[in-house]
Amino acid sequence: MKVADCGSSAGAAWRAKDGALILGRAKQVLRVTPKGEVTILADGFEEIFGVAQDARGRLYVSDWSRGEVVRLDGEKREVIAKGLQYPSGLAFDSKGRLYIKENGRMKNRDMIVRRLEADGKVTLFATIDSVSRWRKKKGEGAGQGRR
Repeated sequence: MKVADCGSSAGAAWRAKDGALILGRAKQVLRVTPKGEVTILADGFEEIFGVAQDARGRLYVSDWSRGEVVRLDGEKREVIAKGLQYPSGLAFDSKGRLYIKENGRMKNRDMIVRRLEADGKVTLFATIDSVSRWRKKKGEGAGQGRR
């Protein structure tokens, strides 16, 4: 088995329809074929934390440091969401809507899930309590992290 040198992908990976892996590696989006051949699809990002592909084959990349989601369509590159708080995960539903998971650098920050609507508007879909807040509600881990 051939091992492709892709560096760290920070968990950003997507399996393309042709079996290739699409990986986010720091500032680059890479394509790794089933034979282990690596090509750079796009670069110039700050810190990639999520990649996804829509039904039309366009790639979506969450740039954690810039707070943006970028759509890659061949040579065309378009910021489709900006001003986000550290976007990480990306996923599509069965209707083709893109969901964007945001989570900040702070330990007790709630997770936010936003949805990109058909008209291009980004809306709030859900707010999920942070783990420490959830534990406190359940009576577990109260005072956690304190001495």
